[in-house]
Amino acid sequence: MKNLLKKILPPIFFDFYYSSKSYIHYYKYKKYFLKNSGFKASMNDQRCFIVGSGNSINDVDLELLKNENLIFLNSFLHHDKYSDLIKSNRGKKFHVFTPLHAFKNKKILENYIDEFKNPILKNVTCFFGIDDFSTNYIKEFRKKNLEIHDTSYYVYCTKKLDENKALAPNDFELSKNIWSPKTSSNLALQIAIYMNFKEIYLIGIDHDYMNTKNVANIKVIKKGTLVEDEKDQWRAHLKDGKIDQTLFLKDLIPVIKPMEMIEKEFPGRVKNLSKRSFFYCHDQIDISDLEFK
Repeated sequence: MKNLLKKILPPIFFDFYYSSKSYIHYYKYKKYFLKNSGFKASMNDQRCFIVGSGNSINDVDLELLKNENLIFLNSFLHHDKYSDLIKSNRGKKFHVFTPLHAFKNKKILENYIDEFKNPILKNVTCFFGIDDFSTNYIKEFRKKNLEIHDTSYYVYCTKKLDENKALAPNDFELSKNIWSPKTSSNLALQIAIYMNFKEIYLIGIDHDYMNTKNVANIKVIKKGTLVEDEKDQWRAHLKDGKIDQTLFLKDLIPVIKPMEMIEKEFPGRVKNLSKRSFFYCHDQIDISDLEFK
């Protein structure tokens, strides 16, 4: 039915429909989004490390990072070093989770939400992406009577990225509607820029997790609901027992394009410490070139 309507109705109808839907969702949870304004330019002249769960983090001595400002992504919650890294009294610690998406069944969604019962999350400031999907973290946390709002913030992100326009300040305004992120790395980078970190370093942000011959090698972190979901995605990319690399690379385009636009607007501000990354828009440097606290 949806495909039929797209053939019959003019595009302007769908533009109006989606903009109206976003407007309603934003105002429904507006009080949560407005809280984000307190983070604006809150980290001036400082540096941060955005830490993903790609296999390249095995190349880094994570102990070096414990006194730094850190922004963790999604499944890093399950990393063996997570507890040690967030308990340091030096440096701010944040964790970014992308908006909920359609899991295969309700049980998978429940398992994922249950992971947020982990009391260790009280030691970090969490950012949860919210979009127009039929469910979201706020609704699911309420269902489970899971109150982590004191240390959590919610970012509304449904804005369509316009590649033909120059970036504007509102593209990073966390109290409003920002770009819809393809991955947690996109969302974390927008948050880091809003906080005005002077230097932003990417660690373990490889985006090569589908480009492997063995499902066991998808991520360095082997547990967690999202990792299991990614394994299912990997299997879906298989064709005659091999990864369909064309499909995989096509999926990466919406991830890489925002990175390229950010590099153009803020040249040299973001640097990549991963030697396995699919991102070449940022300068790649060696962690041994940095001094640590």
